[in-house]
Amino acid sequence: MGSSPRFSNIDMTELAIKMDSVSFAYPNSDGPVLQDISLEVRRGEFVGICGPSGAGKTTLALAIRGIIPYTVPGKMKGTVKIFGEDISGQVPAKLTQVMGLVQQDAEAQIVGLTVEDDMAYGMENLLIDPNEMRSRFPETLKLVGLEGYEQRETHALSGGQKQRLAIASSLVIRPKILILDEPTSELDPIGKWEVFRIISDLRERRDMTIIMVEHEMDYLVEYSDRLIAVDEGKIVENANPEQFLRSPRVFGENALERTPDLFGLHLRLAEMNLPIEELPFFSTPNDAQEVLHSILYKLHRPKDTKDAGR
Repeated sequence: MGSSPRFSNIDMTELAIKMDSVSFAYPNSDGPVLQDISLEVRRGEFVGICGPSGAGKTTLALAIRGIIPYTVPGKMKGTVKIFGEDISGQVPAKLTQVMGLVQQDAEAQIVGLTVEDDMAYGMENLLIDPNEMRSRFPETLKLVGLEGYEQRETHALSGGQKQRLAIASSLVIRPKILILDEPTSELDPIGKWEVFRIISDLRERRDMTIIMVEHEMDYLVEYSDRLIAVDEGKIVENANPEQFLRSPRVFGENALERTPDLFGLHLRLAEMNLPIEELPFFSTPNDAQEVLHSILYKLHRPKDTKDAGR
């Protein structure tokens, strides 16, 4: 849970992202979608962002990426700095080498007829040498489980494969920050697992800061260094996974989120020597009666996940 990046030479005190009193309102909206957001993300961190629908999570991700307010109209206050540089007014395309964005609808992001064409699109816009471009394809496709797919037609890919291609097309540019906006929402369980496996591998292999907007709390608890809960445009919780799970603001009576799968959560908490009875959203009454007995449960991980996520 929340394992640290494996790069010992990373300066984890360096701020990758700093938001200072950021508010944003869409045209003709009743009020701001983001309200006085202040946030710091250190280089190399994996930060998960969760919250109910309409809370402002996607708007927050777009503000970090610089798409708001440059491309998406509206009124914005406050500053967003990326590695110490204020990005206000910068053309989002110029930030591509620094920040990659993977959105919920992977198909809407795919522009190439083949996998290779799609991965080349962003690099061509950055005038990267064609030989350098081709040299990046195999490594990046291997990372996302699409090794050898260069000439595959994109329309023939499964939903999970399209999402992995969207990730690959961002990674091949080698950004310092990767932002993912609910990348697993349209995938089946195997496809969801595959996306998080890719993110986990990224943390092993690259110096990269990761921001993920996600409803799948089970996975966020396991993989992230820090979790942020957003509600009504405000940050209502900002803590490491262990502290986050104890938060009544998130899992109390007025819960913002679905609780993680209790079976998987129990196993993770046991590894941390944290009794599940201590958590505010789950307790066992003293007079509870046994309703399950001698249940045998087996789960087999697929041997080959290359074509998973259909």
